[in-house]
Amino acid sequence: MAKIAIMVTFQDMNPGYSLTQIVLDQARMLTNYGHEVKLLVSEVYNGDGSEFSKYVASFRKVVPFAHLKDYKRKADLTKDHQMTVNATSKMLQDELADCDLCFTHDIVYTGWNLPYALGVQAAGPKLDKVRWLHWIHSMPTAFSDWWEIRRYGNKHKLVFPNKAERIRVAEQFRGVANDVRVIPHIK
Repeated sequence: MAKIAIMVTFQDMNPGYSLTQIVLDQARMLTNYGHEVKLLVSEVYNGDGSEFSKYVASFRKVVPFAHLKDYKRKADLTKDHQMTVNATSKMLQDELADCDLCFTHDIVYTGWNLPYALGVQAAGPKLDKVRWLHWIHSMPTAFSDWWEIRRYGNKHKLVFPNKAERIRVAEQFRGVANDVRVIPHIK
């Protein structure tokens, strides 16, 4: 049995947002196979997490809140968002100290989540026993200057739902095919 954290920036459980259902199903599946699951959501999550209670051992409102913007370049990161990077790194070091694996969902992909991606990147070397699977739910189309999987370290892999685009995802993140794991969506 592994201790697995799932990090998302959810502020509520919106049934119309497909990613919430994917995370709920992922937590259910992992728990059904005997893993201990810790779900990390926004510190301003609206609710008590009861919708996840059957599937997670620990529901934690700890992901730092930030008013987000859709970044196009890493150099545009604001001072406030640099504080989010630092807070995310510290939170991850605290929350993942006892974990074997951490899943993220679209954290390393979207411009909206750049402060969190940089927080993951900063925390990674300090969490030497944690392996990371970064789920990407859409096909990357244009290069972003923070899409460099190698900057995260050897224990970080990208996850994409189809084999046909594996090489393209690796190239977009300036990596190789071995940096991408293909796991179809649970749906």
